[in-house]
Amino acid sequence: MTSAGAGESVVSGEPDPWTRRTFALALAPILLAQGMVIFDTAGVSTMARTIQLDLRTSLTGVQYGIGGQLLFAAAFMMVAARLGAVLGRKKMVIFGVALRILGTIVILFSQNATMFFLGRAVLCGISTSFVIVNGLAIIAASFVDARRVKAASVSAAVVAVALISAPLAGGMFASTVGWRWFYLVVLVGSVAAMCFTPFLPRIAPTTSEGRVDFLGAILAIISFGCVIFGIQQITPWGLNHVRNPPFTIFGKSPAPFIVVLGLLLLVAFGLFETWRRNTGRPVLFDTKMLRNHFVRTGNLALTGIASILFGTFFLVPVYLQIVQGLSPFESSLRTVFYGIGAFTMARLFSRLSQRFSLRGMFFITMGVIALGTALLAWDITPLPYGALPLSMFCFGLALSSSKPALQVATQRVVPLEDRGQLAAMNEAGWSLGGALGIAIVGTLLLAALTSGIQQNMLSDSRLGPEAKAVVQKYIERGIAIVPDTRVRTILINEGISQGEIEIMSDHYSDAATWALLASVLGTSILALISFGFVLRLPKKDPEPVDV
Repeated sequence: MTSAGAGESVVSGEPDPWTRRTFALALAPILLAQGMVIFDTAGVSTMARTIQLDLRTSLTGVQYGIGGQLLFAAAFMMVAARLGAVLGRKKMVIFGVALRILGTIVILFSQNATMFFLGRAVLCGISTSFVIVNGLAIIAASFVDARRVKAASVSAAVVAVALISAPLAGGMFASTVGWRWFYLVVLVGSVAAMCFTPFLPRIAPTTSEGRVDFLGAILAIISFGCVIFGIQQITPWGLNHVRNPPFTIFGKSPAPFIVVLGLLLLVAFGLFETWRRNTGRPVLFDTKMLRNHFVRTGNLALTGIASILFGTFFLVPVYLQIVQGLSPFESSLRTVFYGIGAFTMARLFSRLSQRFSLRGMFFITMGVIALGTALLAWDITPLPYGALPLSMFCFGLALSSSKPALQVATQRVVPLEDRGQLAAMNEAGWSLGGALGIAIVGTLLLAALTSGIQQNMLSDSRLGPEAKAVVQKYIERGIAIVPDTRVRTILINEGISQGEIEIMSDHYSDAATWALLASVLGTSILALISFGFVLRLPKKDPEPVDV
């Protein structure tokens, strides 16, 4: 790739139609809307306990509202892409922003977990799919090469700023004036995005076929929904051993059965879309894109990277708030280095993406993930604390070096009419990977904790039959990772003697530490699998279709 003179496109040599002002105004609504998505996602976890108490519900009820946004966003990705192709990308971005404004208002006035779920999971989740897919398609269609790389770099910087500010804002509001003020900030940002929508580039519909494949849309929503929901429920319901699900299938947890059902429906969706394409009917998703080795392998690698990052950030708050006993605001001060790392890589992205292929960028990503994982394991072990900030910084670098790189590289090698569908594929893979990572880490965490407690406590001759009976009772109910003070309170209420409480508390602390390390090992295995896909990428990116 060669550099161009001022005001010229690096692809064609034609004068660049975008001035700095028009470029900024065109990006503003997309970046503001996407920034609010990240701001909400990054900040809400720090306020989960406060929201639970205010809405007088269980923590699980709040978690459905928090995790449900990922479910609805992934489920509607393909639908959002198709409607953007038929009705126009600009209209669909405006629709998505309007939906987030409505959802945020519902959240602000929520009086129970159901209203919170409706506002955040349903309305804001569907909004996310329309904003992200069609926003990325507008960027891909409006800008070429250097401008597209610049847009991806600025977008990554906005994400980084949101990642830095959101946890701090969430912790501050939750500790002072109340969590609803956080969503007032989201509402103001979404309204600002709507105010800038007149400056969005007007992209003509990429298909003359106005009909929408409604049956395909239903299959896509149900299949992605089943896969994501089933993966998310592996942790609370269990994988093999049942942990209080609403129902069982053959005496087993329904979570894996729901995942399998979703995968079968995904296969049915692919076959159905292929049949429609072969018979000349309009399709929701053109399966021929999956034949492109570069696109397919890149998305598989990104899905694996997403599973590592999401799994890690499920694990770190557990470690900080439960094992180390930090408050949400105190833990956000430790994890703020994630956003700093993401911002640092966003500033370097333009130069690196011009120098390295997608394979090279993913090599950089896997390298910093390996370092971050090693530092996280170092911090969890009984060695002196202090490695976590640098670990978070590494994972932030990985975020800004992976997802934008795939978007830039793959959007360049598909025709204009396929870029909306490709954006949907990228985002759906990212969401699937994130849900998979959370499920794997959560399942490993609880399984290793239960195994450690069972092995250490039940074999300790210093504990009497009554104490071991209490341990067995909680193993059958399903053991959760909780602070040491909570363990002591439970044992006191069970009538355990003070000497046995000290022994059991030490065993629980040791089991929790090694359960965390087992979860880190799980992310390391995910990293090795992802690295296998990275190795299959070509050393040099294919020629862009812009030329």
